[in-house]
Amino acid sequence: MLSPRTAAVYPGTALFEGTNISEGRGSEKPFEYIGGPFIDGAALAERLNAMGLPGVDFKPVAFTPDFSKYAGQHCHGVWVIPTNSKTFQPFRTGIALVKTVHDMYPDKFEFRPGAPSFFDQLAGTDSVRKGILDGKSVSDIERQWQDGLNAFMHVRARYLMYH
Repeated sequence: MLSPRTAAVYPGTALFEGTNISEGRGSEKPFEYIGGPFIDGAALAERLNAMGLPGVDFKPVAFTPDFSKYAGQHCHGVWVIPTNSKTFQPFRTGIALVKTVHDMYPDKFEFRPGAPSFFDQLAGTDSVRKGILDGKSVSDIERQWQDGLNAFMHVRARYLMYH
């Protein structure tokens, strides 16, 4: 990873590896840049910023990957910029990004084919992909694992040395 910022966004933007959208590999900011030749970066940034996701801003960007998806092709998209490490939620942000690109470009966006689905392996469940395809909100998708997360956090609390 090229920078701490890349490491911060990776848990969410890595989800794009399971799609036909560039996760910025081959660019100067892999996993910080998300895009494709058919994306309107300004419109995508505007829609994402309007969502009010905590601790992150989105700026329109243009890039041409040297390798990987869309190598040598001019891509437009967004630069994912964490602004507050205490409130930034990378996985939730990644789901919002994937869902927004899917919703804006339903005829061009694709989950990579395969069994099992690579996207599902990255997400750890098929419920994220299915929720996006079913038109569920990010909150509804997230709610599906909340009970399990709460149970884990309860068990985890017993083992924390420093609070």
